[in-house]
Amino acid sequence: MAKKMANLLAALLLTALLAFLCWQIYLNVTGEPASQITKPVASGQTTYVPPNAETAEVQQMSKLRLVQPNELGGSDKSVVVRSTGSNMICQITADTTKLDPFIPAVITADGSQAKGAGAVCSGQWDIQIAPEDQGKCDGWLQKSTIGLWDGGRGVGSCLTTLTPLLNDMNQYQVDNLKGERFKYSELGYGSYTRVGDYACTFDAISMTCLNMATGAGFNYSADSYSFF
Repeated sequence: MAKKMANLLAALLLTALLAFLCWQIYLNVTGEPASQITKPVASGQTTYVPPNAETAEVQQMSKLRLVQPNELGGSDKSVVVRSTGSNMICQITADTTKLDPFIPAVITADGSQAKGAGAVCSGQWDIQIAPEDQGKCDGWLQKSTIGLWDGGRGVGSCLTTLTPLLNDMNQYQVDNLKGERFKYSELGYGSYTRVGDYACTFDAISMTCLNMATGAGFNYSADSYSFF
């Protein structure tokens, strides 16, 4: 009996060793990066971290300098940043139903509400909204906001006044170094920040936000916008 138990134990150990060796060979052959492997989290469950999408926009974003949200006064759940010129401001968040007061909710063509993770931005310039993106607004349609989130996107905000950003810029137009917008951290040119899958960057005349995992995103500038 003891001999049988010893043989069984030896067989189990040999099986475990062979499985481990096969796994190591697989990793060496495929070169699979750590970002594609499930990894333990505090709860003892596992989470899957998807790789970045292989699109030109994602690759271009990845070449910029990453600034962590906590360096910008944010967290791993949400961050609000402004452009160097302080005429554009964006929030990247894990929950687009809880936007910062400075960030208006955007409307969608089908009337749905933003939900889940995403990025919502407000800028200085009114843009011509394409018919397919035009949502219903019973108030004053402000055409200077844009957003992208899990499963949806939108352009424009239905408000009763100007956006908080435009109100702030008008109030302090004589001294443009003052205003509520300056309480948010500046995300300098050549940099981007990221919360979850969503990332945003500014240049002198435009802003770009995208989902690094899917490649979907938008660009907003002085005279136009586009989704990709």
